[in-house]
Amino acid sequence: MKKVAYILSLRDSLESFIFREIVLLKEKQVDIIGFSLFKDRGGLYSPSDIIPVFSLNYFGVIVAFLFEFLSSPKSYIGLFFHAVKYGAVLEFLIGTYFARKTRQQSVDILQCHFGDKKFFAAYYCKKLTGITLNLTVHAHEIFANPNEKLFKAIINDADNIICISEKNKSLLIRDFGVKPELIEVIRLSIDLENFSKSNDVYFLTVGRYTERKGFRELFEAISLLPDFGNIKFITIGWGPLDLNLLAEEFGVTDKVLVFDKMSPEQLRFFYSKCHVFCLPSKSTIEEGEEGIPVVLMEAMASKMLILSTNSGSICELVDEIVVEQGSVIDLKEGIEAAYKLIQNGGFDGQVSRDKVVTHYSVENVNRLHKHLYE
Repeated sequence: MKKVAYILSLRDSLESFIFREIVLLKEKQVDIIGFSLFKDRGGLYSPSDIIPVFSLNYFGVIVAFLFEFLSSPKSYIGLFFHAVKYGAVLEFLIGTYFARKTRQQSVDILQCHFGDKKFFAAYYCKKLTGITLNLTVHAHEIFANPNEKLFKAIINDADNIICISEKNKSLLIRDFGVKPELIEVIRLSIDLENFSKSNDVYFLTVGRYTERKGFRELFEAISLLPDFGNIKFITIGWGPLDLNLLAEEFGVTDKVLVFDKMSPEQLRFFYSKCHVFCLPSKSTIEEGEEGIPVVLMEAMASKMLILSTNSGSICELVDEIVVEQGSVIDLKEGIEAAYKLIQNGGFDGQVSRDKVVTHYSVENVNRLHKHLYE
């Protein structure tokens, strides 16, 4: 089996389409590792989550320089002067480091996305090792290449060139003198299932990420649900509780989307698009009971179906689906009841909005002003 090394940057994480390409190729049993110009800092689309990644380091560059120079002084010096001529000494040194790593890891193929510094380093690595170099050309390197002179000089040294559009192929042939037989047009792909219209039922929770808001009970309840298939839970907030770790703990990461604190305008979007507002609050020693959370008023004003608990004064506001605070089983049954109501079209949010308009409008501020200051 051929071993492939993707040449990566990781300065701003990995592009989502490259991450997905690696995932899909690994599913086809392609052996993939990563060589990176920068250290992988983790986060979204981190390749270190799916493949081994070897990052550039200064000591490794020095060792590789000495090893490659002593192995073949004449050809090495020739490549060095080539790099000087095209203003690519840094890429040459990086390519030297990758050449040593290529031998150590028994790599057969180098794969680059974008004909920029990554490609330049890979070119020198190829010249030192003789292994296959594949390049996927997008648009940036055609219209805003950081070293167009070098790109033109070495592009035909790639063994295979993938273009993502017919226009880019014609530009490579016309403006960069690329041999047509080297180029294959293979367009990018997307996850069609992920981006199709769906009939998902969305549950929304907004609040501080603390124990009192009942996220632990919520995630456990989600883990006990039957497989509805089209139910998703969105959380928006901030606080000391790491909801992503909590979702992993209960095995519900595929059903939960966690967001940070948002502006009122951003929240309004989620209030208008989600179906059920779920606030499973409970009493805790540190934070006590709930009052009447403003987020419940906002959700009711948005005509959402409300699922909450009998914590604090919530029952003064909510009379739709109220379950026992701290009870995972009650919460699970409440989620199922809310789901069925939405699926059957048996909920009209106008009553909830009318209640908020009657009892929780700006008129309350007018009353406050009159009572305290007039």
